Amino acid sequence: MKKISYLFFLFLFAVASISATPYEIDLSGGTGGGYGESAYYAPNGTVVTASIGAYAYSNWYQLRNMFDNSFGNYGDGYWLPNTSSTTTLLINLDKLYYLSQIRVFVSTVYSHHVTQYKMEVSADGVNYTNITGGYLYAGTYNDTYWNINSMVDYVRFTVQTTSSWMCINEIELFSVVPEPASIAYLCIAGLLFFLKSGKKKIA
Repeated sequence: MKKISYLFFLFLFAVASISATPYEIDLSGGTGGGYGESAYYAPNGTVVTASIGAYAYSNWYQLRNMFDNSFGNYGDGYWLPNTSSTTTLLINLDKLYYLSQIRVFVSTVYSHHVTQYKMEVSADGVNYTNITGGYLYAGTYNDTYWNINSMVDYVRFTVQTTSSWMCINEIELFSVVPEPASIAYLCIAGLLFFLKSGKKKIA
């Protein structure tokens, strides 16, 4: 019994020592989201849709620019919807992820591309949690990492402008390995093993 107890506590120590390593969910290299389009399809199954198409101008302002890991502040580096009215952007991750953070980067050389946004997350696409607490005024430059720390399948942006146009350069989603739920399952499995072994010893 002492040996089993020792092994069990050694197991718990090992689990507790596991650090959750953050990683970026790669949404680059997909299809769509090009000239004037309003939908982008990432290789991992994620679908990004906007309530209106991007402003159609050469290869500038495209929806897919937000997921290309490029941080340029000209039109070829960000998304600009073809409207000055409120626009909705929805990211459907196609499955639940434990998101630790979301980075939203806004930067433009044009003084009339002024952005403010609200961000919400949801596990089911119905019930949303407001992360920004209202509209964040991003202006022509803002780089914010938002702490999430919950299971998420949908990320919804509502974007507005106080000028003529609005834009978002880059959106990065960060998860962790192992996820907290996985660590919990390991602990439960270890506890069940300990209890089962104890019963056999008593018998």
